[in-house]
Amino acid sequence: MKSRMSWLAILLGVVASIPFVNANDEKKDATDKPEKVEGAEAKEKGEAEFKATCPVSGSDAKKENSSKYRDKETYFCCEKCKAAFDAEPAKYSAKANLQLVQTKQFRQTKCPVSGSKVNKEQTIKVSGVKVGFCCEKCKGSLETASKDDQLTKIFGDAVFTNSFAVKKADGEKKPKKDEGSESSK
Repeated sequence: MKSRMSWLAILLGVVASIPFVNANDEKKDATDKPEKVEGAEAKEKGEAEFKATCPVSGSDAKKENSSKYRDKETYFCCEKCKAAFDAEPAKYSAKANLQLVQTKQFRQTKCPVSGSKVNKEQTIKVSGVKVGFCCEKCKGSLETASKDDQLTKIFGDAVFTNSFAVKKADGEKKPKKDEGSESSK
């Protein structure tokens, strides 16, 4: 009888301790700090995660490999690509212009086909960038084009110069329509 009581006491002790072990494990998990995920530090500080595509190789660009282009920064995956771009920027201009929009250094101001005001309902994605057009006809003319044709026809130097502008800093005010125009002087 004593051995049965001993076993019963041991069994009750084991069963009674199970919820306490699990409760302690949960408390431990709640107080443990999670592992840092790459890019998490930037998000904690309120910074946007850097994302750009190298205009030479098409690989992910790094912030520390950059060159001045159109008075802004163009980013590359490595020093070799940076050197290739610096030697022949015109060869990579469409992809560099695309990157300026991807990195929010430039913004679209006009339809790349007609030069007219953009209709926000007439858009397509080109290499991850939302591009607006003035009408269905302009949108259709590039919507079915190959990826390379889209890049050239939207981000080529001549079109880019007329359809995109340097993005204003957050504190800067947009000029009024009449400011700076020749007809108002």
